[in-house]
Amino acid sequence: MHTLYADHHGWLFGWLRKKLGCAHHAADLAHDTFVRILTAQDKSDELAA
Repeated sequence: MHTLYADHHGWLFGWLRKKLGCAHHAADLAHDTFVRILTAQDKSDELAA
């Protein structure tokens, strides 16, 4: 998960900041995106077990 975050957070935050025009909103959305990915990963792990 660390690698996924490290590889993608920077460009996602930059893209969101450009689209939204607000660094604070971009940071919130980038954070929410990774929380959703983690949650989805946890659920898929449970389904596979």
